[in-house]
Amino acid sequence: MENNDQLNELYLSDKPRFIRWIIQYSGGVIKTEKKATYLLLTMVAIFVVVSIFIFIKSNSNSVQEEYSKNGYPKPPGVEIYEQESGLLR
Repeated sequence: MENNDQLNELYLSDKPRFIRWIIQYSGGVIKTEKKATYLLLTMVAIFVVVSIFIFIKSNSNSVQEEYSKNGYPKPPGVEIYEQESGLLR
């Protein structure tokens, strides 16, 4: 009987499926829709911060150095950029 109630709550609920999934697989740590929503928002914020960090840390100079080390031609526009910024070598 208890199992049937859990199935009805799981499949007939108005809650979004991902929220229900979080509540079901959290091991009892997250019991309300509000807490599951806060968890999702926290995860999104963390992913955004990490993405911004990775984007800022990626350096276009490393791409240029890799091209010059391996003897490949520089990507288009690099020389124009170097001339305008005074970085012409």
